[in-house]
Amino acid sequence: MSSFETVTVSILGKEYQVNCPKDDSAALKKAVEYLNKKMNETKQNSNAIGMDRIAIMTALNLADDLLRKDIHVSKITAEKNELSNQLNMQTTIIDSLSNKIENAMEKFEKRKRS
Repeated sequence: MSSFETVTVSILGKEYQVNCPKDDSAALKKAVEYLNKKMNETKQNSNAIGMDRIAIMTALNLADDLLRKDIHVSKITAEKNELSNQLNMQTTIIDSLSNKIENAMEKFEKRKRS
């Protein structure tokens, strides 16, 4: 069981104390760095004033990005499944043809010996 630690993070110049498992502190810091970058982008690219408004606008943008990526992943997964099905069908056809060739070769060899 991992122990917890308090990590001080800074978002838009304001410091926050966050408790997290010691094993997750590096991931937390990376997430905070990403969030801080996105909040700064929102602050610079919009008329949002105030930390709450910037946070809400950033959350909406991140949610939109996540949903778009989720849709993209779903499409890629569907394409992968379709290609996998096609590959399985082609493998079945190849196996069938291989069996027919082997059978034909056996018949040929039998006739040749007779």
